[in-house]
This record gives sequence, C-alpha cells and structure tokens, in this order.
Amino acid sequence: HLQMSLFDQVLGQVKSTVSTNTAPTVQVPDDFEIPEPQPLTLTRPENLPDVLKSSLALALRLGTGAFVLGWKIDSMFAPEDDEKYALQLGPLRI
Repeated sequence: HLQMSLFDQVLGQVKSTVSTNTAPTVQVPDDFEIPEPQPLTLTRPENLPDVLKSSLALALRLGTGAFVLGWKIDSMFAPEDDEKYALQLGPLRI
C-alpha cells in the first residue's frame, strides 16, 4: 500500500506540473539577420580525403543494399519503354 501511494503522489505532482505550465514562447531576436543561402563547400582542403572515404562508404552501403533487394545490373540499360517507370541519368536508364 505504501508503494502505491508514493507512486500516486509522484504521478499527481507530475500531472499538476504539466497542467499548470504553458509552452514557452519562441521568438527571433530583434537583431537577427537571416543568412544568405550558400552551396555546401569544403572549407578546409585537408578534409577532402575524409569526405571521399565517407562518400565511398555510403556508395558501397547503398549498392549492397540495392543488390540484396534484387536490383540487377542488366536493368541499368533498360530499354526505352514509355509505359514503364525509369530514372534516366544521362545515357543510363535505371
């Protein structure tokens, strides 16, 4: 009985705290200036090997996942059939 009453007290305190608190108001500071959008670039050339390694790892992971799901290389040069959906990347139709 003691454990249940302790649980009920804690639950009651949480419910009363949640019901009395209101969500905070979020506002943009007055002196905030929206930055100009810029393309993603490497700011330090020494990061290039790390970016290439990460890109290679991502390509391998996506590639192995595609083969596991049943994608076949022969579908890379799919015939041009307007009735079937295909993604065309240059001369390749996937």
